[in-house]
Amino acid sequence: MSNNWDVILCKGLSDKNESQEEYVNFLNAAGYNCQVLKTLTFKFINLDILKECLLHPESYSGFIFTSPRSIEAVSSVTDNLDAWKKLPAFCVGPSTEACAKECLKLNSCEGSHSGNACELAEYIVNKFKKNNKPLLYPCSEISRDTILKVLIANDIEFEKLNVYKTLPADSLGKDLSKIISNSPQIFVFFSPSVVEFLVNAAKEQSLSLDKIKSVAIGPVTAEALVKAELSVAGTAAKPNPQSLLEAIKNIS
Repeated sequence: MSNNWDVILCKGLSDKNESQEEYVNFLNAAGYNCQVLKTLTFKFINLDILKECLLHPESYSGFIFTSPRSIEAVSSVTDNLDAWKKLPAFCVGPSTEACAKECLKLNSCEGSHSGNACELAEYIVNKFKKNNKPLLYPCSEISRDTILKVLIANDIEFEKLNVYKTLPADSLGKDLSKIISNSPQIFVFFSPSVVEFLVNAAKEQSLSLDKIKSVAIGPVTAEALVKAELSVAGTAAKPNPQSLLEAIKNIS
């Protein structure tokens, strides 16, 4: 695809994990005009329960992290995870692993090559030694059960705890109105929530998404685009700038 297209990254902004800068810099260097549309915001929940769990590392076999946000929730309630550092932290994608190392000082991170929750679950099954201690899985209130189904099928214990809510950004409708145009645009969707919130904002603002090219990060987000009746122009196999650029280049 010609790189005279504007690339709009639809995702949430984070104070502690500015991975979007990596995407922006990488795509700009490739000749695209890349910018971020703040689509999501987050609210932490159940932090008192999370804090209590973290006080008892002897009761767990390690962490499962499928987003930087869950790591930020852990970071917000403790600054001492020394007893956890000898336990594995299974992470989806390099940005999640980088956040675990930076924010939590965890060095026993594994599975970052996994591009989605299903791949991470398979990795855990192949690597994890079964015992009677669960893996602690802090996650979003609307997280899918993809990873849990695989773990259950393989008799791997886990304790799922919802630690944040995903909400649409307050200014999404107004910002979308400003950013959408008749010039060639590629919108990159990072999660099913992004798809839902952006489509709703477009309807509220009476904006058409027919002319944009939609690119999904991962197959689950691609499915959400299809359900929202948006054609999928490309799907990045993994949540990193290199995979996204490859998906964009393959758009006809």
